[in-house]
Amino acid sequence: MERSPNHKLPDQYVARLMKLFLGKEPCRTRGYVLDGYPKTMDQAREIFGQVAEAKMAGEGGEGGGGGVLPPMEGEGGMEVEEQTGVDMGMMKDALSQILPDYLVSLVAIDDFLCERVMKLPQREIQGTHYDEEAMLRRLLEYRQHNTEQNTMLNFFDEVGIHPIIIPLIDEETEKERDLECIYDYLTEIFGEPVPGFGLTAEEMEQLRKLESEQRRLKEEEERLEKQLLEEKARKEYQDKMEKWVETLEKLQMEEEKVLVAQSEPLRYYLMKYVLPVLSKGLIEVAKIRPDDPLDYLAEYLFRENPEGRMFDPSYTRDGELIIQQYEEHVAPTIEKSGSSTAEKTRSSV
Repeated sequence: MERSPNHKLPDQYVARLMKLFLGKEPCRTRGYVLDGYPKTMDQAREIFGQVAEAKMAGEGGEGGGGGVLPPMEGEGGMEVEEQTGVDMGMMKDALSQILPDYLVSLVAIDDFLCERVMKLPQREIQGTHYDEEAMLRRLLEYRQHNTEQNTMLNFFDEVGIHPIIIPLIDEETEKERDLECIYDYLTEIFGEPVPGFGLTAEEMEQLRKLESEQRRLKEEEERLEKQLLEEKARKEYQDKMEKWVETLEKLQMEEEKVLVAQSEPLRYYLMKYVLPVLSKGLIEVAKIRPDDPLDYLAEYLFRENPEGRMFDPSYTRDGELIIQQYEEHVAPTIEKSGSSTAEKTRSSV
């Protein structure tokens, strides 16, 4: 295996070991089931090729072969006999019986197989070849080695072992077939399992207890895994909420700063031009306590600003008094001094 390019046992050695195993007494008396092997036409020929040729020769009646295997050329029979202690003569007779009685092929499209693998829990496919990349590669290799003209099913069909084709998708309902239905269908063909080779009642009870315990452990594992995921999601949600609240507080502080900056000119305007007069008016209202305080306040504001220039930012009552004094006293003096200066200038000329 270390010398092999893909670190796997070469097909010729696998076929040799498989034939030795199938030729032993348990397989010949109790039967056997091969699941997923052989996969290609070459692998099927390596294991069953000589047996198939002997069977067809015996059925044809040529040479009176009677289904006896030809010599196992090139397989190192003496070497195998020395290493395993197996009588190769008896093994040849046993190998004539290794052909399967039935061949079952489950058929499905690539999309169905990929989708089925994707639904498997991560813990079940971890460390296997059922990831997406390996699955696509294996499907491609299978389709390349099993075409309509060159498939393992044709090999057995030529020998007289006609394959039983079972689609995994029901053509009418377009849904996946139940495995129990497939098992019942095959039981009708094969018959019920031979009694005496199965488990005893005690072993069946132990098996049921073991399966029940495994289901309980699996459910507990799924529950804990779900709980961990929920706690993780809750923790992430809490962290996000805390960050969101922190961000919201920062935004509110920035908004308050902007509002304060925008309201500062308004506050200055009110404090300088409105509140002084309004405060005096409110104080007067509080002192006098008229029956209609609003009308009194309005009259007071009108008396303070009789010309209706109350909302002119450049107008103040003090400024109005200063302008009035200027017009009454300062302006006439300036006009008189200007007139006398002009007369002196003309007389000198």
